[in-house]
Amino acid sequence: MDLADLSKVIDQFDSSTLTPEQLFGLAVPLVQRLNSGDEPKIAWCLAIAILAELNEIEMSFQLLSAAAGKFEHPAILCCQICDWLLRDRKYQAIANIHGGASADSIPRFISSYYMACVSFAKDNPKEAFTYLETFRQTPAALRDLLLVHHDLNIMFRQGCLVRPPDHIDALLAAPPAVPFSRMDFVRTAIPPGGGERPIFMCSADKKYLNALLRRFLDELPNGPADIILVAVNIDADDMTLIDELRSAHPQYRIDVVAIDSEHRNATFYACARFYALQAILPRYRRPVVSLDIDCVLTIEGRHLLEQPFPDVDFACYRSTRDEPASYFQAGIMYWAATPQAREFLDLVCLFCAERAAENSRVTWMLDQAALFSVLYYAHRRKRGLRFVPLNQLTGKTLPEMTIDTWDGPASKGNLRGVSVSSTQAGLIFVED
Repeated sequence: MDLADLSKVIDQFDSSTLTPEQLFGLAVPLVQRLNSGDEPKIAWCLAIAILAELNEIEMSFQLLSAAAGKFEHPAILCCQICDWLLRDRKYQAIANIHGGASADSIPRFISSYYMACVSFAKDNPKEAFTYLETFRQTPAALRDLLLVHHDLNIMFRQGCLVRPPDHIDALLAAPPAVPFSRMDFVRTAIPPGGGERPIFMCSADKKYLNALLRRFLDELPNGPADIILVAVNIDADDMTLIDELRSAHPQYRIDVVAIDSEHRNATFYACARFYALQAILPRYRRPVVSLDIDCVLTIEGRHLLEQPFPDVDFACYRSTRDEPASYFQAGIMYWAATPQAREFLDLVCLFCAERAAENSRVTWMLDQAALFSVLYYAHRRKRGLRFVPLNQLTGKTLPEMTIDTWDGPASKGNLRGVSVSSTQAGLIFVED
């Protein structure tokens, strides 16, 4: 099958709700070609996905085994196929794979994670966390592969980092140590006190500070603003740069919070902003808008976020994805100066402290896993947190609010390509 014909079949499968007869019409010639020709991996994955939707599981698993012999490990193929099905919202096909796989098989392990994603998408987090508990029982034979293969590693982190309410209760009973040794306000220009106008905040380690802080300040829409820089594990040369940039931007009052930690992993750097906020909110008693340093606000985005949101304690963007650590985006977060916001923040910091020191290969996205887990905890434990997605508060999508400023491959928070619905509103957590 040439690539043009294969592309047409893929488009039909992706974009259409097909009857079983139509699916068979796609599957039969495709399987015949697999048996007789040298078809690419995508053709094999497509055939397996179609057969899974038809609940022809035995044949689907036979093709999976054959494809593994030709291409790569069956766990990788199964992950890629289930991810395809999840993004197409073909939930029944994932359920068919899970239901047809034996208890100790690779398809059962992989599909347990994707069944959790399906349950989250269907507003059933309790069922989802049950699937994730199965997923956390990682087969020993897969552990090394889960750490080194890109697709499997993302799945592994997504499935293992989010935790149910009982786990947070256990952390409250035995809190982990804070993952830093010192936090000080080393430069101050913003008077403490109170007010309604939000303060902007960004966070960076040495690498991101030197690469991005100048552009962040240069490209922020003009006009006076109060900005707090959270600087992690910096030295005297970094402070010289910070002082130079503070002097070069007199329209801004820029305060600097320095955090020192023995941890040098990317996960801690991403979570450090939460610990800084524990000191910032009570000091200034004003709302804080936390921004990734690798993106800046558009003029309209700045205007919308400079207005306080009444009756809101916390807000962030809700993505359209079904993976739990990608549900809530940490690129822009709005924190009110309220007791409910500070209690929520304390729980987020508690959640992150347990694993912030671990290698980022197993903990990257911990910050967003914390948002997901603690938002669900606040809902289940009736903490009174007033959360509203920024999609709803601003009426804008995330790409409409920000300009990405990072051109390299190593960005910790590259938001390019994130699809965020401006109409999706409210929490997913609806069960009693």
